[in-house]
Amino acid sequence: MVDRKGNARIMDFGIARSLRAEGITETGVVIGTAEYMSPEQVEGKEVDQRSDIYSLGIIIYEMVTGKVPFEGNAALTIALKHTTEKPKDPREINDHIPEDLSYVILKCMHKNKERRYQRVEELLSDLDKIEKDIPTRELVLPGRKPIIIKNILSALNLKKIFVPALVLAGLVITLLILFSPRELSVDPKQIVVATFDNKTGDELLNPYGRVAADWITQALSRTDVVEVVPTTIVLQSSSEVGINTSGLHSMALLRALAKKTEAGTVIWGSYSLKDEILRFQIK
Repeated sequence: MVDRKGNARIMDFGIARSLRAEGITETGVVIGTAEYMSPEQVEGKEVDQRSDIYSLGIIIYEMVTGKVPFEGNAALTIALKHTTEKPKDPREINDHIPEDLSYVILKCMHKNKERRYQRVEELLSDLDKIEKDIPTRELVLPGRKPIIIKNILSALNLKKIFVPALVLAGLVITLLILFSPRELSVDPKQIVVATFDNKTGDELLNPYGRVAADWITQALSRTDVVEVVPTTIVLQSSSEVGINTSGLHSMALLRALAKKTEAGTVIWGSYSLKDEILRFQIK
């Protein structure tokens, strides 16, 4: 679903739940996606917010490792693993993951719901503490003229895809004036992050251009310094001005995107692949 501001909201991601008719003692009917089911859901028992916390833990696990903790050829096989197998430490798959974050994920996924986070507020508090420990640099943007940001280089291993968005957005930047304020009416504090240009030659890697742009969008949107055009609006506007899914850009297209979104600042870049390293450069 998309809200009035153009932000995408996840309304349902296949989280399983169990239903039990009042007064009936037999096991309830199990509904949902096996990969995200809590042990109590697999067994058809009653669920509460701790079951949702378990499922959320799986989603975070998948986000930072690129895979779900339990896999199998059949839904039943996967479901049973939730009740019998201990998930592998995420750091064994991706050693870039902070130790504290790994602890939080595994606590969310504890088999015994009494040993998980009891309230989502507790989980959020721990995640906030972890985020504050990630080193960042203050990003100061001039309050004038549309600009383009260039000369940021970062590397991302395809086998280790966890890169904190705030770290990526907090890298040192060099600012270059794109065009004068007389050319169009824009908001100097509004930023649009364009889809990155895929220079790998592999169309299957096109989605990484949108992912990289969304990382920066989400990071900047959490500051009070600037306003960022939501990703959903950027994608729609990009299509309307002629920027394709591989993110191929020209100065004319970037100006058109800025005009379309009324943004005074354009961030864009490209990425290439060498020795399984996906390298991002913001131009």
